[in-house]
Amino acid sequence: MIIVKENRVKAPIPDNDKKGLVSTIAVNQKGKIKDLRVKVNIAHPYVGDLHVELISPSGKSVVLHNRTKAGSKDLKVTYGKDILEPLLGTKANGNWQLKVKDVSSRDNGILTSWRIRLSNDTSKVPSEINIPDNDDKGLVSVQEARYSGLVTDMKLNVDVEHSYVGDLHISLVAPSGKTVVVHDRKGGSKKDLKETYGKDVLEDMIGEKTLGKWKLVLKDFSPRDKGTLKAWKLNMKFQSIDDLKKVEGIGPKIEQILNKAGISSFSRLSATSARKVKEVLESAGDRYKMHDPTTWGEQARMAAAGEWKKLEKWQDELDGGRVA
Repeated sequence: MIIVKENRVKAPIPDNDKKGLVSTIAVNQKGKIKDLRVKVNIAHPYVGDLHVELISPSGKSVVLHNRTKAGSKDLKVTYGKDILEPLLGTKANGNWQLKVKDVSSRDNGILTSWRIRLSNDTSKVPSEINIPDNDDKGLVSVQEARYSGLVTDMKLNVDVEHSYVGDLHISLVAPSGKTVVVHDRKGGSKKDLKETYGKDVLEDMIGEKTLGKWKLVLKDFSPRDKGTLKAWKLNMKFQSIDDLKKVEGIGPKIEQILNKAGISSFSRLSATSARKVKEVLESAGDRYKMHDPTTWGEQARMAAAGEWKKLEKWQDELDGGRVA
């Protein structure tokens, strides 16, 4: 089985900090690793400052980059079997961690994203999960999304082996608890259910936060006919979401208002005019008319670019997000 998972981090790497930045990707599929590749995308003006390490669920680690390529800008590299060989044969499931340290001062960088691609040997791993027969609790299968954003599109693939699909009730549950029923005892005596559900069925999930545990709940409401969940897969397109409260002048309530208006990332806020932001605030009620978003766009631009020290220095000169 080939597994590909990506974490779009867009997080600043602490400058001259021994602890560094740690980003995690969770792999739920069991088995021993047969092949492994890791793609790293780091924006940094001087990659000779960087130390990058991959830590597997078993605790074994491999150094990917150790202060080489001095004078070079940015680190966009795919690491393969030649470097990752020590991790072959270890378990696939669990938390994979990428640890990035900037061991020198002055030059700031951002871990933009990283991706793990592995193939695992599942010959000794059960590939089927039994659905309890005539049981109200049913079967709950969980997949965890580690990236943060708002769902813009979604597809759900479900593969169930069952002798009478009219017995089945299947629903998808978001991390927030919102539930969408995708199959409700349809199909009568038809055998097996292998379906792809799209935006037409999952429309209520648009706008949900991606981060967290997504659950597929399967119930068999009649006795005698038994079934198994062979596989299920959730594909999501999402809009990045950032902590807009890092922009001076924006608090939790205003962040909610901006998110509802489709402004959920630093890049989106930086591309939105102060006039438009003002209109969004005014439409939320009289209490928000007093806020001045004039500097928010430039603050957001600095945040999106990872210019945190420059932003902090400017914020020290601002008064509640306004030019003093």
